[in-house]
Amino acid sequence: MKKIAIGLVLLFSSNCFAQYVNDAQFWLKLSVKKKLTDKLDIQLKNQDRFTNNVSEFGRFKADLGLIYEITKGVRVKLGGALLEKRKPSGIYSERYRWYAALMLKKDIRRWKVNYRNLFQWQYVDLMTSESGSIPYLYDRHKLTLEYELNKRFSAYVAQEFFMPLNDPQGFSFDQSRSFLGLFYNITKDQQFEFFFLHKMQLRDSDWFKQKNSYPDYTLTRDFVYGVGYSISF
Repeated sequence: MKKIAIGLVLLFSSNCFAQYVNDAQFWLKLSVKKKLTDKLDIQLKNQDRFTNNVSEFGRFKADLGLIYEITKGVRVKLGGALLEKRKPSGIYSERYRWYAALMLKKDIRRWKVNYRNLFQWQYVDLMTSESGSIPYLYDRHKLTLEYELNKRFSAYVAQEFFMPLNDPQGFSFDQSRSFLGLFYNITKDQQFEFFFLHKMQLRDSDWFKQKNSYPDYTLTRDFVYGVGYSISF
């Protein structure tokens, strides 16, 4: 733990001198969850991203997963997703993603603590590029702290780090996401989410010779505003 903390301090201090390209974005999220049994749920999620200072449709994602409750507060999720991401040329790049996640939850009065560890593997332009058969493997860690203000509203903060597992440059966090959000419970089974997200690339990487979208800059940084809607039945 001490080594990780020292590594993060050195990583962030080095980024203070980096040159960034900044982008303002708007994200829309939709989640539909259906209970199959007392222990098993199926979930369909959609996410649309408007990028380049909210001037273009930057990315689409459709995600389908199964969630199984092992015991109270411990769940696992398996799923896959199809993504379409806009390149600077205007052409959309296809990404195929599969993942497995362990999710832990603890309620302490009005507080909720959630931790998710997700293993993700993804292919970029699988059938249309020379490097399409090379998987991008990630280990993602997200910690969320939520506080119930009243029966309708809950506020939360969250932090997520991405670590590539097969990057030739070695093991090191290469992306972070910091969240600040608010949940509004419409009914017991329907909810709105309003959030702000600061997404930062932590280190320069030309992973598997994939060209950086902004070759004149070292790192990218996104400032995201978003709205989500979820329903379960």
